Amino acid sequence: MVTERQKRIYNVYLKESRRGQPYKLRKNFDKMDAHSCSVLEKLDQFLSAYPNIEWSAYFSAPHKIYPDESKYSLDFFITQKAKKAYALHMKSLETQDPDTIESIKRLQTSLQFVLDFCREKGLTLEQYAAYCEDSLPCVVDHLKTHKITYYTLHSIGISRLNIEQRVLDFVFGDFYGTLQVTKNKFFASKLMKEFSKRAITKIQNKLKENK
Repeated sequence: MVTERQKRIYNVYLKESRRGQPYKLRKNFDKMDAHSCSVLEKLDQFLSAYPNIEWSAYFSAPHKIYPDESKYSLDFFITQKAKKAYALHMKSLETQDPDTIESIKRLQTSLQFVLDFCREKGLTLEQYAAYCEDSLPCVVDHLKTHKITYYTLHSIGISRLNIEQRVLDFVFGDFYGTLQVTKNKFFASKLMKEFSKRAITKIQNKLKENK
C-alpha cells in the first residue's frame, strides 16, 4: 500500500520530471505496479534517512547536471548517479548568480531559518556564528546540510569562523575559496544585497522584541 508520504514524494518527482511543463498530480495509486511501489518505498527510506535533502532539488538535479538525458524514470532516483547529481547540483548552487530569483528565495528561506534558530536559542545575530552545541559551531552543520548558504553568511556579516582551516576544508572542500568567490558576487550584486539589508534589519528588530 502506498502511504500518504510516498504519494507526496511521487508527485514531487512527477512535477520536476515535467520541467516546468503542465502536469496533473496523481491522486489514485491503487493501480500502481508492484515494481514502482517497491522503488517508491526505497525512495521513502532514503529520504527519511537524509531528512535535509530537498525533495524538489533532488528530483530536478539530474536535469541540471546531465541535461543531455531527457527523461529519468523513478528507478533512477535510487541509484548512486542520482545521489551524485544532487550533491553536484547543491554544490553548484553555492556559487550561483546571487541576483537570480532562485538565489534570493534560498536566501530568504535560510534567513528565516536563522531567525527561528536564534529565537529558539535566545541568540543575537552576532552570537549565531560562535554558538555551539557540540564540538563545532552549529553554523557549520547548518551550512553543510544546506539550511543556510554562503550568501547567508555574507548577509549576516560572517567573514571568518573560529575553526581550524583544515577542519573546514575537510567538511566543505575549499571553504575560504568558496567564501571569497561568493563574497565577491554578493557585494557586486544589486538585488540580493538590497534584499539582504532589508531582511537583516527586520531580523534584528524581531530578535530585539524577544528580549
